[in-house]
Amino acid sequence: MRRPPTASDHTTTALTILASAIGISMQHSSSPTAAIPFHHAIDRQFASNSAGLPPLLVLLHGSGDDEYGLLDVGRILAPACGGAVILSLRGPKPRGPGFCWFEGTSASPAADAEASIDWAADQVQHLLQHVPTELGTDPVRAYLFGHSQGASVAWAVALSKWPRPDLLFGMACNSGRLFPGLAQPSRASDAADVQDSIQVGQASSSASVLSQRVAAADALAQRHVLSAHGRADMITPVVHGQQNADFCRALGVANTYHEHDEGHNDLRQPLAHVLQHFAAIAQRGV
Repeated sequence: MRRPPTASDHTTTALTILASAIGISMQHSSSPTAAIPFHHAIDRQFASNSAGLPPLLVLLHGSGDDEYGLLDVGRILAPACGGAVILSLRGPKPRGPGFCWFEGTSASPAADAEASIDWAADQVQHLLQHVPTELGTDPVRAYLFGHSQGASVAWAVALSKWPRPDLLFGMACNSGRLFPGLAQPSRASDAADVQDSIQVGQASSSASVLSQRVAAADALAQRHVLSAHGRADMITPVVHGQQNADFCRALGVANTYHEHDEGHNDLRQPLAHVLQHFAAIAQRGV
């Protein structure tokens, strides 16, 4: 049975109405497992549309939401991914009426926010390695979508050292922040190049736990992240979306950036771009 609606459901109100109209049902949450170290919800209804092993679509929600909050988004994206199994994760920290990934906000994070993002990104990478065996998905066709705080975690995963180069097939971040520590790779030569490319004051000069996880320049050059941000965003102001794009350019990461006129939790315009992006990736194949 689906949980009662909360204020956090405004994230996907229009999409929930659409999903309800076509008869899509909600699944119960599952407890953490060895492969999936978060509470989570799984929807397999589109997997039968996939040729061979189905892709995996991992969803990371925003602050105050839970593993149900983006399921309807996943149900719209999964067919574009080629019939993906949807895996929606719950943030580890309580924040009424739901959960979060780190204390504070992306625009005004707590002192330990980067450590929390670092931990969460490690866990997401762990599940991307091990979930294909548990869920029967294609290990080289995994997609990641993050919204708000979930997008901040997704950025950390997208820019990390990966255990294998094909860990993620498609990545999209909406209304989140690429934390400045990720734009300061711990590699001395790369860090100097990045700092030369970033305007003074955009990135902190202090050492960051996140800088230790940034991938080598040749690995980053092979990655492509779609990101979107609203000019009316009062929670994570659009300057952070613009800064994300600047950081990507400095790091040599391909970034398709879309800016629109809506607010933080209006996913209509960014979702259209993510749909197009994931569909194009799926059509190219592995």
